[in-house]
Amino acid sequence: MLGLISEFSKGVLLPRILTVILLFIAVELQSQSALFLLISPVTSLNGMGEIGVGLPYEDHGSVYYNPANGFINSSSLSGSESSMRTKWLPGLVDDMVLEHDHFRVSYALSQYPLRFNLHQYETYLDAGLQQYTDANGLSLGTFQTWFKANALVLAAQYTGTVQKIPLDISLGIASKQIKQHLTDEDHANNVVFDRGFLIGVPLKLKLKNDLMLNLEPSVGMSTVNIGSSVVFNKGEQEDPLPTAARAGVGITASVPLSEKWNLFQYRAGNAAMDILEEPRTSGDQPIEYQKGLGDIKFYKHVIMSDPDEDPERGHDVVITRGHELSFLDVFSIRFGDHVDIAGKVVTPQSGISYNSQGLLSLAYYMTNIHLIDVINRHVEISYSYAEWTAGDTHPLSGTNFESWNVTVKDIFGINNSLQSTSSPTALKLKDAIAFSLGVNYPLSEEGGSGPENTWQKSAGYTAGVETDLKYFRLGFSLTQSSFAYDDEDFWEGFLRADVRDEVYQLALNAQVPFTVGNRITLLGGLQVQSPLLHRKVTLFDQTIDVTSYEYNYGLRAGAEVKIVEYFSLRGSYSYWQQDIESLFNADQKVKLSGFVVEGLIKL
Repeated sequence: MLGLISEFSKGVLLPRILTVILLFIAVELQSQSALFLLISPVTSLNGMGEIGVGLPYEDHGSVYYNPANGFINSSSLSGSESSMRTKWLPGLVDDMVLEHDHFRVSYALSQYPLRFNLHQYETYLDAGLQQYTDANGLSLGTFQTWFKANALVLAAQYTGTVQKIPLDISLGIASKQIKQHLTDEDHANNVVFDRGFLIGVPLKLKLKNDLMLNLEPSVGMSTVNIGSSVVFNKGEQEDPLPTAARAGVGITASVPLSEKWNLFQYRAGNAAMDILEEPRTSGDQPIEYQKGLGDIKFYKHVIMSDPDEDPERGHDVVITRGHELSFLDVFSIRFGDHVDIAGKVVTPQSGISYNSQGLLSLAYYMTNIHLIDVINRHVEISYSYAEWTAGDTHPLSGTNFESWNVTVKDIFGINNSLQSTSSPTALKLKDAIAFSLGVNYPLSEEGGSGPENTWQKSAGYTAGVETDLKYFRLGFSLTQSSFAYDDEDFWEGFLRADVRDEVYQLALNAQVPFTVGNRITLLGGLQVQSPLLHRKVTLFDQTIDVTSYEYNYGLRAGAEVKIVEYFSLRGSYSYWQQDIESLFNADQKVKLSGFVVEGLIKL
């Protein structure tokens, strides 16, 4: 990338100009240096809203958001390694590269409920070849510009009870050596620090046949990039660091089939970040930082994930939120979004992962080959992919991340695993879990501007999993509602598949069952929509992903007929209280209530 993107003043390069242009970080900044520290290099969490500050996550990259995160369930010594390399700002330039290499060692004490993590990672941003000029436009030559951070992270976790409340409490600190190389004569070295804590409350609810529902709400906070001002070697100007406060909450829900194998797992979280530098009107003013969480309002920004419209305070807070759904520890799907309040820009994120743990667990259960179990207990390999959706003219357009992660677990227990003669755990799934798959038929229509310009509802799909608790049935589902464009003048009444609005809802419902005879069950209860609502709008040859954050609630009622022992049919009416905005008709609303017909397969 060759461009005239910086200038000299009294012979001193103004590094912040280059950095702001190169990084295009989506927060309102004054004049920070080392902005590359705000680029998230974690593939898995980049697909689900970068919510690692408050959600316990085993990916060692989660320490980027909170040095107290990144613990794995291992009973002795473990190690893991991953690497990532991707083009940065591909919508703007073609020669910027972001690299991230990470190594972790974890050790769990056998006599005490303590674990320790030691991480070493390096983040490197190659900004390409830059051409510099002086104030008169004369060329000063070309230089290779790059930025690097080398980090060491130390964290400890306590797992136990406090006043009979189960807790996972972790604390972490990080030290990062920062190098910024703008030209051969203009470079800076700094040492910065991170600190953070993370608290989870692991709960266990008993289901049928000795299955358990594990729930863990969590909260975390961190302050990152704490240090002295940046002074390049000519020393005529100081620039502040991008010192930032982060806060987040999370929830993890899973149904384990065995100690290390989950039937499914759902994770979600909200987070907020605020740059702590106090606003300055000139470079002569002293550099000062806010304390604590800065402009973050915990209830508004974190709990409710609500953008702050106050123009005086909170305008530079960045909000992120995301979800992950995993099946049999084999496949995970993620989505989330990154909300820049100042710029009023929402960047949708999505991603997937494949994991060897679930595949080998399934293979061992089916074959009873002992070696498969030994490998699975001590080696885990995963592949992750994430992408950010931005407009064609946005610098982030085309940004994606890809990485492999290799973990060797419980090294001291390998010999015991080789000598073990255990068999696969019997899966007690009968009557405990049911999978649902069906058709969703919305009742409302998006209004148009005239009789020849209307939106017609069309059938969508729904899929979910549910289980019977003591007094009610708990279900989790993904539902799609679809609306297509009907233009009678040109398409003779046929629905146009190339112009449509699709809405995707994640919902949790709790229904009370009433049995009538041997085959009929009546159900009724409450349902709550996951706050993250995803929409996909197709306009001819373009597809636009839109993510909004809208709480919704309602009622669900229906009847279920048992056809055979393990299969039933169910019809329900799903009512949602809140309407959503029509993306095609600004003055109209869309209600997602409708009829649902499902087939249920019980395990």
